[in-house]
Amino acid sequence: MFNRTKIAVLFLVAVIFIGIVAALFTIRKGGEKPAEKEKAAVVVSETSAAAVAPASEEAKKEIAVKALAVAFVERFGSFSNQGDYLNLQELLNVMTPTMANWVKSSYLPKLKKERPADGFYYAISTKAPVVEVLSEKAEAVKLKVTTKRDEQIAGQENKEFLQEITLDLVKQNNNWLVDGAYWGNKK
Repeated sequence: MFNRTKIAVLFLVAVIFIGIVAALFTIRKGGEKPAEKEKAAVVVSETSAAAVAPASEEAKKEIAVKALAVAFVERFGSFSNQGDYLNLQELLNVMTPTMANWVKSSYLPKLKKERPADGFYYAISTKAPVVEVLSEKAEAVKLKVTTKRDEQIAGQENKEFLQEITLDLVKQNNNWLVDGAYWGNKK
């Protein structure tokens, strides 16, 4: 009798163990029905096929010019007087010679005169969340970038404002370069 009891208890424990494992396996799978699995597989394969499809030349061009615009504007619009406006000088390689010459001979000297390095601390940071194509030709694009700017002046509260900048981009030697940058009024 004692052996039969042991066997019955072991059998009952085994059944409970198998039941728990089966329940955990079902919960882990999320209780998906076979039809749901098939539907999910179809959606994944459609998404994968769409992601692999090559972009058109127009789409590639728009992506390239918008990426350049955002990167350029965020650096062009962010500087400090105590950083000696270094980031503006670092952008010269993505400018046409005409634009680079204007930055070196007019824009930087003007900024340095208005906010000298030995004066009160001044910094401005810029984010460019919105880019709009205004016009485009094969080798030229005009964009409007809406920016959010944060101005810091020593001893004063930070000022946040919106400001638009219009960019002229041209394609030279298969590279997009900034040929003009025109800040609008603060909003």
